[in-house]
Amino acid sequence: MDHDRYGLDGVPIFAKGVDADPVTGELPPSAGRESFSLEPNTIVFIVLAIAFLIFFAFEARVFS
Repeated sequence: MDHDRYGLDGVPIFAKGVDADPVTGELPPSAGRESFSLEPNTIVFIVLAIAFLIFFAFEARVFS
């Protein structure tokens, strides 16, 4: 274990993402930030939010 790269708990001092350059630590220019993508967690959150709003509306007797 290199003592200049890891902390006392064994975790790297500078944790980098998978898409970071291993030498410089910089992210690529695009890094996937310019396009919106629906990840599975985002879809689940949207479905649960809509279900909660529908449940809340029925409990508030908005549709009666």
